[in-house]
Amino acid sequence: MRTGRTLLVEGPQDKAVMLRLVIELRNRNLLNSDDLVIDTADDIPNAPGGNRQRVENLHAQIGGSPRFAGFVDREFREFDLAVPADQAPHHCVVSHNLFWTRGHSIENYFITLDFVLATLVQHHPEHLPDNYATILAAAFPGIVRACATIALASQAIFKLDRVRDVKRIDLWKVDGAGDLVVDLAALQSILNERGIDETDRGRFMTYWDYYTPRLATADVALSQWICHGHLADSHVWCAVAALLRHFGMPDMIVRQVWSRKDVQFRATSERWCQSCAAGLGEHPLQLVQWLRG
Repeated sequence: MRTGRTLLVEGPQDKAVMLRLVIELRNRNLLNSDDLVIDTADDIPNAPGGNRQRVENLHAQIGGSPRFAGFVDREFREFDLAVPADQAPHHCVVSHNLFWTRGHSIENYFITLDFVLATLVQHHPEHLPDNYATILAAAFPGIVRACATIALASQAIFKLDRVRDVKRIDLWKVDGAGDLVVDLAALQSILNERGIDETDRGRFMTYWDYYTPRLATADVALSQWICHGHLADSHVWCAVAALLRHFGMPDMIVRQVWSRKDVQFRATSERWCQSCAAGLGEHPLQLVQWLRG
């Protein structure tokens, strides 16, 4: 029978990140109580609903035990998708100890220029152009806003599941002005390949035209948090690879940048866990405090 504390998360990636965070806290001698078990929703036998619902249902049943916590995706809750706007621009905690991600999902924390740059330097330092940091800094806000636009337009036509795992470097191109942009013809082709009919493709473009100027005039943080995290995790690295290819990165290395999702995830999540343990950047402070015991 368990006598320690339990953190219940949705899936294996969430568990991997939380375990990495606990290790960071332990390495920094920040754990007051090292008695934690991390389980996933898959560990709940015969439970109905999706993974988030399973975690939230069990949290409701346990009734606020200080030895139990849940960590779930916010998804699109408390975002006004019509405006668009963030109606809860902070970390949400449901009493007692049910923690929401700050944005759509845990991957949203990793959509930062610093984490992307650090990952590139860690894995491909000899293949980066001399001014890589300046190039990426100029392009990154546009990349994040484009990812959010794709996510919101896909959500609006109820086809997000068809688009969120797309990893296509040819979706991105550098235009005559040197700006990285989405190739809309290529995007339409992808939608067609994914079984989205002409009517819905037209609706998608209507929403694209609707969201693009609104996100462009809003703080880029809105795009970071409102974007579907899994979609951004796929699309951001394709965009970065396309940009670096334009500036001379060899094709073989470019392919590694956009195709090795597991490598990028582990590298960026590690950086984020280090930041959490150090109390830096955007992180769920109350969850970290609970983890420390």
